[in-house]
Amino acid sequence: MNITENLSDISLNYFALLRKLSSKFDLTLSQALLLLYVPFDGISVSNLSDKLGIDISTMTRNIQRIEKQGLVKRSKDLNDKRSIKLNLSSRGIKLVKNLNHDIHLNLEPILERYDFDKIEQIQSSLESLGWDLYLHRKDL
Repeated sequence: MNITENLSDISLNYFALLRKLSSKFDLTLSQALLLLYVPFDGISVSNLSDKLGIDISTMTRNIQRIEKQGLVKRSKDLNDKRSIKLNLSSRGIKLVKNLNHDIHLNLEPILERYDFDKIEQIQSSLESLGWDLYLHRKDL
């Protein structure tokens, strides 16, 4: 298996895990990803759309659904009056913490099989690779 196949395989397995965990919170995979990538200090809808690689219309539909569930709040961005800022509600913060906790509990037994130095090396490599992929995607 080459690196491309490995990355695809890891992505598919991670998204399958996340889909299963998010369903217990009555969320779709897209909605869970959206919530997981809203920083606690908020983010503009356009920046989040760009970060997730989702077009604005799809993003808006997902935001409307999770807003009805009381998980996010939209407001005018104070730095850019034309932009909408998305923040997690207190209920959304609690849900994200619970979802992250569940993800951690599911990944912990897998990661325990690796020694600490290897985990640090894997994490560092994944961070670099993730950043490089993001920058490359921006150039497309």
